[in-house]
Amino acid sequence: MHSQKWIVIKKVFMKFQNFLMEKINVWHMHLQNYNKDSGRHIVANTNIRRGDILFIEKAFIFAPVFKENKEFYSFKCYNCLKDIISSVPCKFCTVCVYCDENCRDVSWKKCHKWECKGMQASIWFDLGIAFPAFKAMLKGASLGFHTVESNYDEDLKCFGDKHDNYRYFNRLLSNIYKNKNVAPYIVMAAIVISYLEKYTDFFPWFLKQPNCPKKDLDSLIKYVGGLITKHIAQLACNSSTIEHWTSSSFICDTIVVKALEDIPQNEEIFNCYGIDYRGMIREQRQYACRKLYHFECKCIICSDPANELDMLDSYLCPKCKGLVPEINNTVLSFCINCGEKYHLKPFRKINTEAQKYMESDSPNQLELLVKSLKIREKILYKHHKDFEEVYYRLYSFYVEHGDAENMFKYFHLWLENEKARRGSNSRGIGTKLYEAALAILHCLQNGQPKNCTNLKAFLQNVEFMIKEAKVILNLYYPAYITNRLNRKIQFISTK
Repeated sequence: MHSQKWIVIKKVFMKFQNFLMEKINVWHMHLQNYNKDSGRHIVANTNIRRGDILFIEKAFIFAPVFKENKEFYSFKCYNCLKDIISSVPCKFCTVCVYCDENCRDVSWKKCHKWECKGMQASIWFDLGIAFPAFKAMLKGASLGFHTVESNYDEDLKCFGDKHDNYRYFNRLLSNIYKNKNVAPYIVMAAIVISYLEKYTDFFPWFLKQPNCPKKDLDSLIKYVGGLITKHIAQLACNSSTIEHWTSSSFICDTIVVKALEDIPQNEEIFNCYGIDYRGMIREQRQYACRKLYHFECKCIICSDPANELDMLDSYLCPKCKGLVPEINNTVLSFCINCGEKYHLKPFRKINTEAQKYMESDSPNQLELLVKSLKIREKILYKHHKDFEEVYYRLYSFYVEHGDAENMFKYFHLWLENEKARRGSNSRGIGTKLYEAALAILHCLQNGQPKNCTNLKAFLQNVEFMIKEAKVILNLYYPAYITNRLNRKIQFISTK
């Protein structure tokens, strides 16, 4: 009875998903632009607000490839990715479990009968990206490896198919001829082919299928091996290869993608390739983009050095309080505001002195932390990276001593620094906001709330922290998760 209800729910969800996706495409964006530099790209139909849904899409293929997450596999249905408590195991291996017998049967027919012995031998986790490439090949095999012969004009009218998306996946760039070292791809594909030959009857079975593209075994083996090699290359340079286990933007096997920023009408909608300017300097980002994805990034940040995060790690000009950039391997720098020239050695010496206070093992930690902070406030720009540690250590000190007001004070100083450096919509910011709000509430509950100068105003500030955390986390997590924060907000509102 339970499994029948779940099947009905899935069918209703899929119908709603298809309807909603069509509406979102009409409202928000269209795939109607092509140029030599960008290729096919998406443009906003209307003004898009932060948090608006851009698209909802079922994963084309799914394959667990990370050994470190192996312990989580028993909590997900291997076919539909539903969370499960009581599972139905595969009849032959101990790795794959399902939410019901129907999912087990569907998975076996679709792909698991060809991969099960590999699961028993744990080969797939060592092959990494070759596993999803293999599953992409299986999806293509079930449909006869259909291809799409069209030009970019035709692609703009329709790129993608709800029933046979393999032919569009197969048209994605592999950049295999731009890659200087394809040997690992070939070796991984050869291992998969060897496994299929020795431990399954895939090739003899496929030769008997009416949609088999080849007539003899040798040609079929070479053809399939070439496809797996190509799919490995396609996935290696595809920024949409997403790790499901840590991404809560998934609902079962369906991803919900939201806008992280406001997007004006007629602007192109960009996708971050995972190489954020906040975590990597321009030269490293450009190298990674060329090496992994074979293009030169020309985003707003990469196009203007003034936008680089390095500018935050500047000293304060004693004359005008402008920024004096720290430049490695140089002794001179200039204020970008007034143009005054400075030797960097005195600034560096003072900052090193402040760091010594941070590293001291003296029992009077609070006094040393405050000294370090006061020194740095005189010479460093307010969002310098060296403030991060001192603010957080002061916050942690007051957590240990149960001082809610000072916890709040230094957490917010740390928070403003992090927003400038990591982005105000960062998932980490949302998580830390919620954690700090809970820590402050716990402190008030176990301590002396009457010691707060204005308890009501203080609680309102904590309530705002949780609301801000919810707004940020809504960008990354489904509502059924973030709505749990409402309980904390309601609890505070009644106080």
